[in-house]
Amino acid sequence: METTHSWLAHKASRIRSILFTNGDNVWSCGDTDICVWDKMSRAKLKQLNFHSHRIQHLSIIKTESMFVVCSCSRDKTIAFWDPKKLKFLGKQEMEDEVLCLLESQGFTYILGNRSIFIAKRC
Repeated sequence: METTHSWLAHKASRIRSILFTNGDNVWSCGDTDICVWDKMSRAKLKQLNFHSHRIQHLSIIKTESMFVVCSCSRDKTIAFWDPKKLKFLGKQEMEDEVLCLLESQGFTYILGNRSIFIAKRC
């Protein structure tokens, strides 16, 4: 494998998850922050902050009208972000730390520290 781009994305923390959106944007999460980068120029487009504990996972889901980036955290929340405007859209509080979220065949699966939550997409 040939490396074409490389840069230090989070200086103070380990990268936990990475996500690609809008063709040239790269989302990465460290401890409690999310950084959005232009993958070609390596310029940081925005730093997003919401969570009070470590972010475990980034994922993207499709709603009826748009794609939404989800950040899953040990603070028992899922934050929702607009991938085009790079803005906070809202949150979902959970009963457990949120480790991962994915969509498959009309269902959303949320993995917690001690639980699994399954929701049917409307």
